[in-house]
Amino acid sequence: METEPNTFNPQLNGQSKAELILRVAYESLLARKPDGSYIPWLAKGYSLSDDGKTYTFTLRPDVTFSDGKKFDANAVAENFRHAQDPAYCAGSSLCAIASRIESVTTPDENTVVITLKQVYAPFLSFAAGLKLLSPASWSSPQLKAGGPDLAGTGPFILKRYEKGQQVEYVKNPAYNWASANASHQGPAYLDSVTYRFLPESSVRTGALLSGQVDVIEGISGNDAGEFKDNPDFTYQHALNTGTPYSLFLNVTYGPTQEVKVRQALLQGWILGRFCNLSIAASARGCGVLPRRWTRCMTTASTANMAIIRSSPTHCWMNPAGKLAMARAFAAKTAKG
Repeated sequence: METEPNTFNPQLNGQSKAELILRVAYESLLARKPDGSYIPWLAKGYSLSDDGKTYTFTLRPDVTFSDGKKFDANAVAENFRHAQDPAYCAGSSLCAIASRIESVTTPDENTVVITLKQVYAPFLSFAAGLKLLSPASWSSPQLKAGGPDLAGTGPFILKRYEKGQQVEYVKNPAYNWASANASHQGPAYLDSVTYRFLPESSVRTGALLSGQVDVIEGISGNDAGEFKDNPDFTYQHALNTGTPYSLFLNVTYGPTQEVKVRQALLQGWILGRFCNLSIAASARGCGVLPRRWTRCMTTASTANMAIIRSSPTHCWMNPAGKLAMARAFAAKTAKG
């Protein structure tokens, strides 16, 4: 893994790449498909009031946390209430979004109702994706730093963390509530998973090629060729949300202070060649919002289209219109 989590509390961790490590132990109410739509996970579904302020989640009745605590409406509600507590979430993005909540109620043990102070369209993304902790977590001394005391509902359980080295998870034998789009329902096939922290891309590549590890992530464009067409490995990549790698002109110094100079440079550059030569990009972004963001605000979409139209040779897109930065994975292919 490229990124070592700065906390193993999944709600307080803001590192996007730590998501790969934390998700194996902590789950959410809903999952998302590549087209951006929501599907059941720990919740069977949700509804939104006509005024756009009240979200009602209907929970699965057959879920338990890995510490044996029951997953029910009260447990879920406590997660959202703590997200409103500055003493808990200060310094994270959690407080800012949760501050929009007016109330959290539990009409019955399988229903959670969250009402906002005012309409806020991105709230569903937050509520559906909040990683849920066991009720026992709130009294644990490990709450802020994370650790084995913070139980989730995931297919694996945090067992051991060696700072700067690795983290080990073991299988949750009771697991049987994967998201609706999962290819397997039931306990994980693996008994345990160990993530080693290797910040340098070349080191990760070397570790996989030499058989020291089974899977790596965050493959650089320059190293991707080692795996793409190699029958000994399985190579996968997917388009990320977030801002693509970008080149910004200095508007405070030198010739590029002049807007006409900047326009001339942008019109003259063949950015496709630049991307391939400089970072071996696997995909091209068009504007500051990548095409992977399927539900952008209209104003942002309009702005991006204006940029594209100003120089149509600069941006190209595949038929699906989804070109953005990519995250790549490679794994040693088992034989026999």
